Amino acid sequence: MEGLLAFLAGTGALIAGLGYFMGQYRKGRADGKKDTIDISKDTMALLTSQVEALQRIAEESKKEIQRLSHEVVRLQTQLDEKDKKLKEYLDILQGRDPELKTFIKNLSDVATQSGEYMKTSSETLSRLEKFVEKVEPFMEAMTSRVEHLIPSTAEPMRG
Repeated sequence: MEGLLAFLAGTGALIAGLGYFMGQYRKGRADGKKDTIDISKDTMALLTSQVEALQRIAEESKKEIQRLSHEVVRLQTQLDEKDKKLKEYLDILQGRDPELKTFIKNLSDVATQSGEYMKTSSETLSRLEKFVEKVEPFMEAMTSRVEHLIPSTAEPMRG
């Protein structure tokens, strides 16, 4: 009996030891799953914060791109205005000033019109001269007839 009791006690201790080891094994697996879940949660939190940081960077970059685009448009407008002024100054220096061109054109038009006026006036004066040549003998005859009718201013008037 003592041997049986010893055997039973040994078998009980063996079963208890196996139970203990099985519990530890299961606990280790559960702890492993818990650790995996905790690591996954930490990784998700880290990735989420990285995504949020990248979204902020992207938003800031988008705003900076818009600001720079507006700046480029403003600078392009200034450059176009400077190019226009530079061309205008170059034209002035090369004698192609738009205002000077207009003035010269107007002056040319006036000269052309003056030439036409002079031609017309010359023709009119020529005709007038011919008319005067034809009328002159008549006027002289009339003048001499009228002189006989008018008393001379050399003689004093008696009254």
